[in-house]
Amino acid sequence: MATTNQTVNYDDKRFAQVDREKETAVSTVKNTYDEMISQSDQYFDDQIQASKDWTKQQQQAQQDRTDFTIEQIEQQKEKATTDYKKEQSGAYVDWQKQSNQYGANAEQRAASGMTQTGYSESSQVGMYNAYQNRVAVARQAYDSAIQNYNNGIKDAQLQNSSALATIAYQGLQTQLGLALQGFQNKNQLIVDKQNAVQTTEDRYYTRWQDVLSQINQENAFAEQVRQYNQNYALQQQQMAEDKRQYDKSYELSVNQYNEGVRQFNEEMDRLKEKDKKDEAYRTKMLAQQSTNSDTAVISKTSNSAETGSKVTSQTGVSPSNQSTKAALLGYQGPITGSSDKKYSGNVTNSKYWNKEYNSDCNVFGTFSNGYQPKGISGYGEVEKTSEKIDVEGVTLTGEKTVVRQNVWKTSDGSKWYWNGMQNKYVMIPAKGSAKANSGRNTVAMM
Repeated sequence: MATTNQTVNYDDKRFAQVDREKETAVSTVKNTYDEMISQSDQYFDDQIQASKDWTKQQQQAQQDRTDFTIEQIEQQKEKATTDYKKEQSGAYVDWQKQSNQYGANAEQRAASGMTQTGYSESSQVGMYNAYQNRVAVARQAYDSAIQNYNNGIKDAQLQNSSALATIAYQGLQTQLGLALQGFQNKNQLIVDKQNAVQTTEDRYYTRWQDVLSQINQENAFAEQVRQYNQNYALQQQQMAEDKRQYDKSYELSVNQYNEGVRQFNEEMDRLKEKDKKDEAYRTKMLAQQSTNSDTAVISKTSNSAETGSKVTSQTGVSPSNQSTKAALLGYQGPITGSSDKKYSGNVTNSKYWNKEYNSDCNVFGTFSNGYQPKGISGYGEVEKTSEKIDVEGVTLTGEKTVVRQNVWKTSDGSKWYWNGMQNKYVMIPAKGSAKANSGRNTVAMM
C-alpha cells in the first residue's frame, strides 16, 4: 500500500457529526442517571420520614397507654380517698350515736341504772377509743393504698420511658439503615453513571477512530491514484522519448544506409572509370607491342581476370552483388581496394588477434588501442557504459586468461562487449546484460 503524504482534515464534517452525537448521548445518559439519583433520594427520604412518623405514632400510642394507666390509678386513688372519707365519717357517726346522752345507748344505760356511774364514763372512753382506732385503721389502709397507687404511677411512668426509648431506638436504627442504604444506592448510581458516561464516550471514540481510518484510506487511495496518474504520465513521456529516439536512430540508420549506398555507387563508378582507363591503357600497350595477337589476347584476358579478382578480394563479393551484400551486412563505409584502406593488413599490437583489421575500423575509426572500431555497422557508434563484464579467452601463445571488458551501448539500446579473440563486438542478450549489472559475468571466448 502506498504511503500517503496527505494530512487529515480534522475539520471534516464527519468528525463534527460524531462529536455532536457523542454530546447528545452523554447528555442523555447523565440526565437519565440524575433522574434515577433524584428518585432514589426521594424514595429513601420518604422511607426515613415514614419511619419517623411510625416512631412518633408508636411513642404516642405508648404514651396514651401510660396516661390511661395513670388515669386509672388516679381514679383508684380518688376512690380510695372517698372510701377513707366514708369510713372516717361512718366511724364518727357511729361514735356520735354511741356517745349521745340522749341516744338509745344512753337510754339503755339509764334504764339499767348506770347513768352517772363509772361504767358510763368508761363506756364513753371506750367508744371514743374505738372511734379513734377505726379512724386510724382506715387512715392506715388509705395511706397504704395511696402509696401503692403512687408506686403504680411511678412504675407506669418508668415503663413508659423505657418503651418510648425502645421505640425511639428502633426508629433510629431503621432510619439509619435507610439512610445508609440510600447513601450506598446513590453512590452506586453515581458510579454507574460515570461508567455509563465512560462507555458512551469510548463507543463514540471508536466511531471517531473509524472515521479517521476511513479518511486515511480515502487519502491513501487518492495518493495511489495520484501516483498512478503521475507514473502513467511519466510512462507516456518515456514512451514518447523512446519513440523519438527510435525515430532518430532509425532516421540515422536510414541516412547511414543511404550514405553507404551512395559511397558504394560512387566507389563503383570510380572503379568502373579506373577499369576503363586501365583497359584503355592496356589496349594502347598491346597496340604498341610487336608480338603476335595471341600474346596480346592472353595479356588482356589476364589483366581483366586480375582486375575482377582484385575487386572480389577487396570486398568479399563479386562486383555485381557488392551493393546488395553491403546492405545485408549493414556496412556503411566505402568499398575500396586494400591499397586504399587506412586500416589494412594484420593487427600487430594485440596478443589475441594477428589477422586483418575489423572492417568497421574504416567506417568509424578506432579507439586508442589502434584496432577496436568506434562503431558497429548497422547500429552506429558505440558509447561506453559504467558496466563491466568478464570475458574468458586464450591468448595467441595459448595462455588462458580472463579480461574485464567494458560494456558498450548503441543508440537502439542494445549492449555489446569487444571480443578480442574474434576481433569483433558481440551483442549481450537482455538476460546477460542484467547479470552484468548485478556483478561478475563470464563469457567464454571461442
